[in-house]
Amino acid sequence: MMKKYLFILCAMLLASVAYADELQQTPPPEIFYEVSESCVTIYAVGEGEVLLYDDLGNQVDNPFILARLIYYEGDFDITVMATAQAEGCLISEPTYMTITVPCLERPVVPPPTFEVVYEDAGVWVYAIGENPAIDDVWLYLSDVGGEAVENPYYLERQDEDYYVSFQAMTIRDGLYDSDWTFYTVSVPALDPLPDLPKPIFTYTEDDNSCTITATCAEPEAIVSMYIVDPYDGSLLAIENPYVLAKAYIEQRFTVRAVAHLDGYNDSENEEYFVVPSFYQQASSPIITGYQEADGYTVTMETTEDCTIYWRYNSSPWDEYYLSEWMVYDGPIHFTVPGHYSIEAYAEGVMLGASHHVSYEFVLDDPTPVSHYDFEEDGIYYNVTGNGTAAVTAHPDYLIGYHDDIVIPSTVTHNGVTYMVTSIEDNAFSDSPYGITSVEIGAYVMTIGNRAFKNCNGLTKVTLGDYVVSIGDEAFGDCSGLTSVTIGSGVRNIGSKAFYGCDALTTVICKPAVPPVMADSDCFSCYQSATLHVFPPVLNSYQTTDYWNRFTNVVGEDKVSPVAGDVDGNGVLNVSDVVNLINQMMNSR
Repeated sequence: MMKKYLFILCAMLLASVAYADELQQTPPPEIFYEVSESCVTIYAVGEGEVLLYDDLGNQVDNPFILARLIYYEGDFDITVMATAQAEGCLISEPTYMTITVPCLERPVVPPPTFEVVYEDAGVWVYAIGENPAIDDVWLYLSDVGGEAVENPYYLERQDEDYYVSFQAMTIRDGLYDSDWTFYTVSVPALDPLPDLPKPIFTYTEDDNSCTITATCAEPEAIVSMYIVDPYDGSLLAIENPYVLAKAYIEQRFTVRAVAHLDGYNDSENEEYFVVPSFYQQASSPIITGYQEADGYTVTMETTEDCTIYWRYNSSPWDEYYLSEWMVYDGPIHFTVPGHYSIEAYAEGVMLGASHHVSYEFVLDDPTPVSHYDFEEDGIYYNVTGNGTAAVTAHPDYLIGYHDDIVIPSTVTHNGVTYMVTSIEDNAFSDSPYGITSVEIGAYVMTIGNRAFKNCNGLTKVTLGDYVVSIGDEAFGDCSGLTSVTIGSGVRNIGSKAFYGCDALTTVICKPAVPPVMADSDCFSCYQSATLHVFPPVLNSYQTTDYWNRFTNVVGEDKVSPVAGDVDGNGVLNVSDVVNLINQMMNSR
């Protein structure tokens, strides 16, 4: 409205300078417009001089041409005013018209498509427009910060598969740029090259020299030879074949041969050579060895009157050791367990040093000797007192206990009945064929150190209510153990008793007073296992050192600290006392 008032005011000012009573007013002009593909033309027609104004009050050309804007700026309206003045007449009344200028509808070019061409050595990536003759397609690596690359783009195949992401846009004159097209290309690994056969060495010699030749079963392969520096492993190139004159002293070195042929993986081989001196060489010694009960014995001999020199490498207890050269003066006896490698050569007064020979053997831990007093049903026992016995280790270490083991409450031997009250140290540990289950008698009171260590076949263990103490590492590293029940009589649990039992998910602890743990390493499943205790003592376990490390502790009524339940009915009554007295009397 303000614009209209401005036009009226302008017209009134123009009219005020005329003599209204004497002159006739010019008729108002008419406004017309035409819309073309690129613009809108506005013009005013009337008598005399016709003036045209835009909506800001500025005089414009008549006709007035307005360019059409692109579509995303939208249509817009413009209000124009026209006046006319004929000679001898007053200025006409203004004429107004609001005209809508439509926007241009320019189409968008279709997005490009991708095409991938696979070759033996690489991959070509093409981004292609709808009309390749007039489209300009821009290609970018979208996973490297949008870096522009050539179109098409070449990717080399490597030793492993890898992926590259692209984005592309089509540009065409007269059309708007296309949307982005995204595409990820999988570049497969190079086809593995076949390996060349390893080079083969040929050694020949005469009185004055030796010749070392390396050849490959593939006749077109090039075989290069090198001498390996014994100190730093560096390579010195030599000719193939390599001819070396014999010297006064024996020469020793390692030669490496490398075979190469395009289209194949290189192959290599190494061999240790001893070039004898030009005088006669001694024969190599002969090494033999044999296993004995307390170790391993090695003997050496020669066919000539020579001195044998020897040394050895060993790795007992995972430590490497290299001895000095020694003179062989009789059988050598090794007692320390480990892996041994012996090297020896012979040398005489009129004979040069022989070729070196080697011999390897492994000395295992000596078979432990287990003492036992008697055996019943495959279980070995030692008598520990008047009417009591303890389970001891199997006498044959290489066989050991295996499969399902039942430790009885009592055992009778030669007419005497013994109460089985303990399991000795190492009784079942490291059994080579494995224990799958164990049933522990009701009267077992102590379980020795490492008694069941490394029994990985065990999955569930239930300790009777008469068990008082559990030794160090008693069930250590039993990786298959998932559930353990600790009887109500247990008072002490040794260090690492259940350490390494990482599969444990259920620990049932029946004692009313939390047993004393030797240290925090008694268990290693504090985070993964659930501890089940009798509800009235739940708080006691949660506040006792080391037991309070269990993150999941629950109280269950069935975990009742009922000690002395001989008949196994879940309650302590007269029947249990009578049964216990009878068993003790019968054992005498």
